[in-house]
Amino acid sequence: MPTLGALVDDRTELELRFIEGQGLLQTHATAKVTLLNMATEEDILQGRLHLSQPAGALLLVHLTSGGHIDNTLALAIERVLPALAKYRASGLALAVPDHSALALRPSIKAAARRLRIPLLSTTAGEAIWDSAHEGIRHCRLQYAERQVERLTGLVGSLPAQWADATALANITDWLSDALEAQVLVSEPERGVLSAAPDTAAEQLTYVVGQDRDEIDSCNEAAQSGIHTRVVSIAPTRQGEAVLTVYADRPFDRADNHLITHAAKVLGLVDQAQRDYATITQSAREARSISYQLLMNGETDKAQRVMQGLSVGLTDAEAARVYIIDCGSGEQRELSIRRCEMATAGRAMVVRCPAEENHIVIVEPVQGPQGEPNQASIAPDLQRLVLSLTGHHLGGSGHRLLTMIAAAHEEAQTALRFTKHAREPYALTEGNTNLVDLLDPKAARTWALRQLAPIRQELAPPQAEQLERTLSVAFNHPRNTAARMLAVHRNTVATRLNRAGELLDRDLNGILNRVVVGLAIDVAAGPDQVHGETSAGRIELSDLLTSPPVRSWAETLLKPVIADRRKLSRTLTTWLETDRNVEKTATSLGLSEATIRSHLKTIEVLTSRRLNTLHGLRDLTVALAVCSPAHIRRALFLVAA
Repeated sequence: MPTLGALVDDRTELELRFIEGQGLLQTHATAKVTLLNMATEEDILQGRLHLSQPAGALLLVHLTSGGHIDNTLALAIERVLPALAKYRASGLALAVPDHSALALRPSIKAAARRLRIPLLSTTAGEAIWDSAHEGIRHCRLQYAERQVERLTGLVGSLPAQWADATALANITDWLSDALEAQVLVSEPERGVLSAAPDTAAEQLTYVVGQDRDEIDSCNEAAQSGIHTRVVSIAPTRQGEAVLTVYADRPFDRADNHLITHAAKVLGLVDQAQRDYATITQSAREARSISYQLLMNGETDKAQRVMQGLSVGLTDAEAARVYIIDCGSGEQRELSIRRCEMATAGRAMVVRCPAEENHIVIVEPVQGPQGEPNQASIAPDLQRLVLSLTGHHLGGSGHRLLTMIAAAHEEAQTALRFTKHAREPYALTEGNTNLVDLLDPKAARTWALRQLAPIRQELAPPQAEQLERTLSVAFNHPRNTAARMLAVHRNTVATRLNRAGELLDRDLNGILNRVVVGLAIDVAAGPDQVHGETSAGRIELSDLLTSPPVRSWAETLLKPVIADRRKLSRTLTTWLETDRNVEKTATSLGLSEATIRSHLKTIEVLTSRRLNTLHGLRDLTVALAVCSPAHIRRALFLVAA
């Protein structure tokens, strides 16, 4: 669109000049002329003007009086000026034979100054102005096409989903290209939300934290030539985000309209993203609570919490646990989102409550009738881990929901061995678990007898709480257990002492922990054996002498026994000394470094972690089944 200044300076054939002199030229030179509205002196006298034109129209009146303006014509011109101001006309031009022949009354000039309507005169003929009219119409058509293209571009930059994390960046990038300007979206509390180009974040940071008065003054400065627009994209003053646009040229009306529209769209996207983040965070917290309830054996409560969040887990009887090690806590948030996308609602994804760089995924694998719920997510997780640098994946076998703690331990064990493997993932495919091999009725009879002092002395809620504490504390360091149980570490210690007193056992000893932990796992077994027990007194030796258990023990220890370094002797001595490396080394005449090397090898050969109760339990029981009598006597004496 041409400006008044361009028509005066560049289109000399129009012989157009400002009546008020060069002072007004500086004020109105940048006014856009969007349309030429031509009229005669008779039209203005008879009030036949069509002034409701688009903003920026220039009214050209051909005077037939030769520039002489009588009272009637002067009053008619004064009546026209307010209408021109109302419709934001770019000016009023009077066509006369000679500039010097035009004499305007002071009242007309004063009204024009008050209403900010430029007054101009021209000596060009109608034919020349007809040609100029066609040129302005052509510019207006190009302008309209450009606006349509811009608005189409703005619509095209909109995300398929309002909560798309890239939406703000995409819109600001597009706006920066469309206006050839620097664009910044920011908020005092959240800082820079998006910037285009990247350098805009540094160059426009002076607007971050501005209040409404500062924004208004900045926009006033923009009208004075600084070329900066600051527009709020938030509906309220409190914590509002703003869109800041800076260019090396003035913004025209179309630019300002585009900035306003973009601000509205950015406001919708920002609000949607904040709402989505709140909902997502609430859902993640609920899933985290559910997982901790599962870890504590409170399956019913966990499934109630999961209603509406993880449909597959609300009616599942079994599940599989995967753990992804992200390498660092900084990587976890991004990796969680990738996991959620990869699993697509087929599993529950939570932050590990014990390790800040771990992600836990619980996949339902069995419905209430025993049927598989869906195709396994394992291949999707494997592909995900392969695509992420420094990530490792460990997965458990299928476990009852009541045995999620054991599944978690199994997944941790698998994860640990990925550090020594060629592939960054290791999945336990089999279901072989010591508890699964025991006779259900006989095992339950034995377990209930072991736990009887707790269950008889305490009310059911307190007894369940104490057993949950034991299960978690046996498998995790004191601080981690306290965090998982949402209690103080001193509370964990108090509960352990209380359990030890009731059971009449030293729960610091590994053999006592093995026996009590096994009893808790057995008691938390399948619902179908609840309430069913065997007649007579059942001893642990009765449970561990069955052929399936012996076969399992021999298979587990076979690589350990076969090793020429006598690893089984190291393991036996280490357990007899209650896991004291120094005493083990002294007893065997080896260095402490050698003992630690032996223990690490045993972990690799057996896929068991020696710093967790489940790993120690399996190896201790396997030794008791396969080793000399003194090992069996030690374990069975503790179990008595």
